[in-house]
Amino acid sequence: MEAVAIAVKKAAIRCRIVSTRQPVTFRIVRREVEGEILTIIPSKVWRYQNTHYMTGEVLSEGMVIEQIVTMMSRWRPSFLRTPNGAEIDLIMEKGNRIRVF
Repeated sequence: MEAVAIAVKKAAIRCRIVSTRQPVTFRIVRREVEGEILTIIPSKVWRYQNTHYMTGEVLSEGMVIEQIVTMMSRWRPSFLRTPNGAEIDLIMEKGNRIRVF
């Protein structure tokens, strides 16, 4: 199963399952960052107060900009390149909210 890491907290990662767009909270955090595509083998899935949770093993992680833009379709994508060549590959904006990948 593939999921996009939307928000990484101290004890959990808020994700969206790529195939179903279903939000889920993954209860194991290692070194993941927002915007990564995680390949997960779930070991336990449950629901508590209208929130879906999952634990399991992360097999791989990577960033695929097209998938992030698709998953966050209500956000406006952009990028930044400075004159000295530094880059931010993806900036997503929605109102006053900004996510940098």
